[in-house]
Amino acid sequence: MLKYLLLLRHIIRAVRSLHPALVYITPSASGKAFYKDFVVAAILKGMGCKVVAHYHNKGVSTCQVKRLDNFLYKRFFKNLKVVLLAETLYKDVVKYVKREDVYICPNGIPKSLDEETETRRNNKIPHLLFLSNLLISKGVWVLLDACQILKQRGYTFICQFVGGETVEINAMQFAKEVEKRKLNDMVIYVGRKVGEEKDVFFSKRIYLFFQQ
Repeated sequence: MLKYLLLLRHIIRAVRSLHPALVYITPSASGKAFYKDFVVAAILKGMGCKVVAHYHNKGVSTCQVKRLDNFLYKRFFKNLKVVLLAETLYKDVVKYVKREDVYICPNGIPKSLDEETETRRNNKIPHLLFLSNLLISKGVWVLLDACQILKQRGYTFICQFVGGETVEINAMQFAKEVEKRKLNDMVIYVGRKVGEEKDVFFSKRIYLFFQQ
């Protein structure tokens, strides 16, 4: 809580110093993380900032039935521009956001990775790649459960998780879940990678798993 309050103070000071024309945020769609992001957005709008929210997850439509969440969503999305990963995700926020306030920006794979590589052709063991921050809504536990099923059925594979730790799942929690499913020999968490480091994982894997 102290770190969160210090973060809010830092945001307020930064806005007062920079006077930004536009503030870009990547909020969570639901749960405790959304409540914290709601406060941030309220502060920004209260200080006169124009705000754009770029969603990398979904969950608004499943939580809007709750009275408190519905109340907060109405205020959160007011005077807000929204960026989504796909047109099909608009239905998640349709109750609160007009279509003209929504922009679509799909995740993309670098063109240089389109061609089949020698590593891919000669790889005898399937490699799975999960590319996302460690968030429950991104399907981290779902993929681990799937890996457990594959192992129980006798399949051999390597699954690497590439992404930053979050308040929902840190490296230690992830390791415990891997241990609980007896996947230490098949699942590897390599942490956050960006730029060329991330491209290396694309080029070496023959199967890709994305969770938007």
